Formats: sequence, structure tokens, C-alpha cells
Amino acid sequence: MKRNVQSFWLFFRRHPRHAFRFVSLSILLFMLGYTGVRGARWAGKAFFACPIVDVTCTNCYSPIVKKELVAFVRSNLSDVNLLSFHATNFYSSLKARFNYVTKVTIIRRVPMGLSVKINGVKPTMFINENLVLAQDRSVYPRNYFTSYVGLDDLPRVTMPAIHVGMQVTPWVYEGLQKLAPRLSKNYDFAYINPSTIRLVPRMPQRYAVVVANESVLADIHQLDGLDDIVQDAVQRGLCSLAMLETKRRSVELDLRFERRIIVKFIDHAKRRGKVS
Repeated sequence: MKRNVQSFWLFFRRHPRHAFRFVSLSILLFMLGYTGVRGARWAGKAFFACPIVDVTCTNCYSPIVKKELVAFVRSNLSDVNLLSFHATNFYSSLKARFNYVTKVTIIRRVPMGLSVKINGVKPTMFINENLVLAQDRSVYPRNYFTSYVGLDDLPRVTMPAIHVGMQVTPWVYEGLQKLAPRLSKNYDFAYINPSTIRLVPRMPQRYAVVVANESVLADIHQLDGLDDIVQDAVQRGLCSLAMLETKRRSVELDLRFERRIIVKFIDHAKRRGKVS
């Protein structure tokens, strides 16, 4: 190192003009490099910044939720660089904050900014009165769909131990989609599991409850003529018609067995049942 410095000073003394040119050129190259880096950064910010973020929401059925969604998108994308922006990272953070978002489409429009299209979920049925099951098989609160046209006309299902944030299994969702629209109009529809489904008729019938499964209810005509079965049991003396009419007893029909129907009489006065 010492020898290099001595050689430099010796060269500077012998050739002062060349040394001066060398130093001047070095300073000039340094300044050009520094200016180039700063200029590139400035150009990146000036020409590839994101001044405008257009947000379009599809299937967003709550004004409050939509407002929160748009604010989140603009706050996270307003300062991004269009060249270094990664849509995958943004989608992950958006999905973590808003779980009902199913799809995000982002289009770069240099130098204008970004166009963001967000797809939400459509509701399919009510669960336990105030919860909504959507097309992504997830359960959401009712207030996520306040502006959905026909919300109160959706099928209604009762399911035990269901809460917001849960996701039903594909086969259960498929079964509900097939059965709920057909049955919930005439029955209070309680889906325990695919093998145990309880139906309480909305209109007065001789029977109070029907217990069935998905296989039986695949043919809705299986529910025709059930009053005649109860009438036959009354005529055979298994229960009096007066007790049924005064609600001292009620009838539960179990259709889950092949080629037979179990008729169960529930004694409400004595809190005991008789099966025949």
C-alpha cells in the first residue's frame, strides 16, 4: 500500500498534467455514476409510481364492507412501484384481511396506475337464522349481504354447532344444495348429518316430525301420503285421534329404513314414548 502511494506521488511529480487529468476524470466518473443512480431512482418514482388505483367490486353486498375493502386496497397500493409490484403478495394480505374475497384481478396501466377488480361470494342459504352459507362453503354473518336482492327468500337450514368462519365439507354442501331449496319451503329443515335429517311440517299435519336421510329425500315423493300412515295407526288403536288433536301426543315418522316406516308416538304429558 505504501509503495503504491509512493509510486503515485512520484508519477504526480514527474507528470503533473497527466495526474491532474486522471484525478479530474475519476471525479467526473464518480459524479456521473452517482447522478445516474439518483436519476434512475427518480425516473422509477416519476414514471412507474402508482398515482391512481381504480377498484371495482363484484358480488360485494354490504356497503360498509365494500367501503372497508376499497380503503384497504388504496392504502396498500397507492405508493407501490409498478415495476416491482407483486400481485401474489398483495392477494395474500387481502385474503387474510377479507376472507370472503374469492378472486382478485390486477391490471397495470403504465403510467396511470392499477385497476383492481375484486370478486366476493354469493350467499346460498341461511343457517341457524342469522348466519349465511355462501358459495365458497364458508359461513358468514348476515350483515355481509344486506344489499343482496332476495336475501330473505333464501332457503333456511338448522345445523348444530355452526358458527362464523366455519367451512362445511364439500359433500355436506352438495347435499344441502340439493335438498334445502326443495324442502325448506314446506318444512323446518334440520340437517344433523347426511344420515339424520329432521323435517317439521310448516302446515298442520297428522305427524309432527319426519326423520330421514339424503338417500330417502332424493325422491321428494317419499314424503307424500304420510298422513295416511298416521291415520292407519290410529284406526289400529295405537293412538287416539283426540290425543293427537289436543297435542297430548305427537307422531314422529322415521323413514330411514328400507321398506318400512317406524311410527313413534310421543306422550307429552308423561314425557315418554311408545314405539310401534
